[in-house]
Amino acid sequence: MRFKIVQTVLPEETILELKEVSGEKTVKNALFKAIIHYLECPEAGSEEGKIMASMKRHKGRFPIYLEKIMKEAVR
Repeated sequence: MRFKIVQTVLPEETILELKEVSGEKTVKNALFKAIIHYLECPEAGSEEGKIMASMKRHKGRFPIYLEKIMKEAVR
């Protein structure tokens, strides 16, 4: 198994909510738990459009390169 280190920018409120919902104390463990849940959940992906709206509310406009990536990820 190969491992890949990744980074992302998230609003602090999102991180705090993720830690609270997941019950984890560290960002790393909370993100890991969320990713595993997303991959295994049969309803994952049905929230199309909600992610973009939520993130725009926190940060305003995204850089063009990031907006394109995020739109592809939501599809």
